[in-house]
Amino acid sequence: MERLNIVSVEPTVFFIRAGDALRQRVHLTLESGTAVPDAALSVRAAGVDELQPLHQLKAGSTELDVYLPDLRVPGPVTLGLLTGGV
Repeated sequence: MERLNIVSVEPTVFFIRAGDALRQRVHLTLESGTAVPDAALSVRAAGVDELQPLHQLKAGSTELDVYLPDLRVPGPVTLGLLTGGV
């Protein structure tokens, strides 16, 4: 099993339009002990439950931008990392 951690999550002021909704750009820093060929980011919040493929992650530190659904109401957001055939 690969060891994969979220080191930092930094929301930005940038948005894109996806259909009728907005998605906010979020900068992630991830750390992995080995290369991970098939990881995904799990995003859960009020009305949101989605997986975003992260594709090939190298061993060590990886910085990347993802676009998360714009939440109109403040509340908790849970991010998780999944590996192995996602």
